Amino acid sequence: MYVNEQLTLQPWESAGEKVNKKYMEGLEKRVENGIITYEIKDSTFDNDIEWYPVRLGVDFSKWVKDANHLVIPQSVSRIDCNFWECIELKSFVVHKNNRHFSTDENGALYSFEKDVLYKVPPATKGCFVVPDSVREIRGHAFSSCSKLKEIVIGKRVISIGIHAFYDCHPQNPIIIPENVRDFGGCTPVQVADKAHLSAEFIYKGKKYSYIELNESFGR
Repeated sequence: MYVNEQLTLQPWESAGEKVNKKYMEGLEKRVENGIITYEIKDSTFDNDIEWYPVRLGVDFSKWVKDANHLVIPQSVSRIDCNFWECIELKSFVVHKNNRHFSTDENGALYSFEKDVLYKVPPATKGCFVVPDSVREIRGHAFSSCSKLKEIVIGKRVISIGIHAFYDCHPQNPIIIPENVRDFGGCTPVQVADKAHLSAEFIYKGKKYSYIELNESFGR
């Protein structure tokens, strides 16, 4: 008889090497024609114990930095990492039975209802349009998306998380909807790192630098 166990996928856990071993066994890497895909397995076994991955930890992306595609199983219900290190990531693929996350034709990662945008793959090019269904843009959603030329924010967005546009350099200013009530901006440490804060914004008809908009929201 198998006992179901929840597993956090993260490089360093208090459970030590045993959890790390479960993690590595539960992550499959495939390389086809130079395209690298990582797939998180639905479960792994050890001594008749079945381990289900339910959370991607803060440092999860350290394991998949070279990924072009990442396959997320139906058991994952929480994602804490921001994938900013995965600069070659082109798409997320979510299991059809996962009821917590979803993707779109661009391979971006959303909540199941598509009212929260979690992450745009850093290798995304051209123009990215945030759907009008989105109400919240999570922190780091566009971080490291240095190949994007334009970002269009959906008109229903009311909250934008911290570092959302870190190391993102679109050619045109990003228009922030007037109904946005919370702009996470950037930390004081990152304010000093201006090279990664080159994005410009238009909010309520006025043009702002990243730092200026950060300050206008009281950050």
